[in-house]
Amino acid sequence: VVVGVVVISTSAEKLTATRVTQSSLYGGGLPKFAVDGDKDTIQHTRAPQGQAYPWIQLDFGQEVEITNVIVTNRKTNDCQYRLTCNLGCSACRQCTKTLAEAEVCGMDLRVGNDACVSELDHCEDNALCDRRYDADGPLFKADSDFTEDIKCGSPLRGRYLQLILPGRARMLHVGEIEVYGNPNPPPKTTVTVTTTTETATTNTLNNFLQAETKRAIEVLSDRIDDLDGANGKKIDDLTNNQDFLLAENTRLSALVKTLTSDNDRMKLQLEDLNDVVEALIAKLSSPTTKASSPSPSGSCTEIAPGPGECTSEVNDVSGDLQVKSCCGEVVVHSSTCSVAPCDTQRELDELKQRLFAPLETGEE
Repeated sequence: VVVGVVVISTSAEKLTATRVTQSSLYGGGLPKFAVDGDKDTIQHTRAPQGQAYPWIQLDFGQEVEITNVIVTNRKTNDCQYRLTCNLGCSACRQCTKTLAEAEVCGMDLRVGNDACVSELDHCEDNALCDRRYDADGPLFKADSDFTEDIKCGSPLRGRYLQLILPGRARMLHVGEIEVYGNPNPPPKTTVTVTTTTETATTNTLNNFLQAETKRAIEVLSDRIDDLDGANGKKIDDLTNNQDFLLAENTRLSALVKTLTSDNDRMKLQLEDLNDVVEALIAKLSSPTTKASSPSPSGSCTEIAPGPGECTSEVNDVSGDLQVKSCCGEVVVHSSTCSVAPCDTQRELDELKQRLFAPLETGEE
């Protein structure tokens, strides 16, 4: 356990500033009049409109320790109330703590190593020694010579003391600022305290954390391996499915090609069939058959065979005439005999051969 220890001096002496600056200047109110030992002379910041956050700063040239600050307010014309708020010498004499905490009135004393450097600087980085806001206090009363000894809550170290008036439209003028403390404070020391119990507890905790970290890493590694294996199997399955789908696609493509070829071939055969049927219909519509009128007894007169025809046989069956020939059989219901030409049967046989032979042999 490391503990920082600040050694506080017990004696206080008046500290001398090496340089005094302020945020702005009005008339002859130079900042040096705040440390010249004469409480009737005053420093003065911008007037009559004032400014936001006017300040005066004492620079001691090195870090000092400050315990208390004696401030003497302006003594004349009731203008000491400007240390409370606003610009008028007789206005706004009441500054409550609430208003002071809202930084619209009051007076701050700050100590630290951060310097105020410009008119726009609010000088709020250093530690607050104290804030005065009570208009009924010694700073505003003649019987106290408008003077008050302000003690910091605890001794503060820093190179600068700053007196600041928070808020807008403020005007700063004081008669004297006296600072007390130690011009050469002892250096800060650091004491290291180590206990065996705390060291052992720390080591135990470190060992536990290391073991838990190692176990967590091992569990995480196993989980990663499991995920890698599962993902690898999924990838293999997807690859196999992809190969199967590619093969099926190839097979289906070939099948589609074959079906397309068969379809084209059948279209050609249908076109041939259509041509043959049309020719046959045309021929049958003008037959070369011969006919004779039936005899008075109802029997058919034999038809003499013509070229390419065969001799016919005629039988009377129940009043109908049935004509048989070597080329086919014809039933006549109109008591008229006819014989089919033999070349017609021949053409039918040729048509059958022409249509069905290619299907049986697989030729186009």
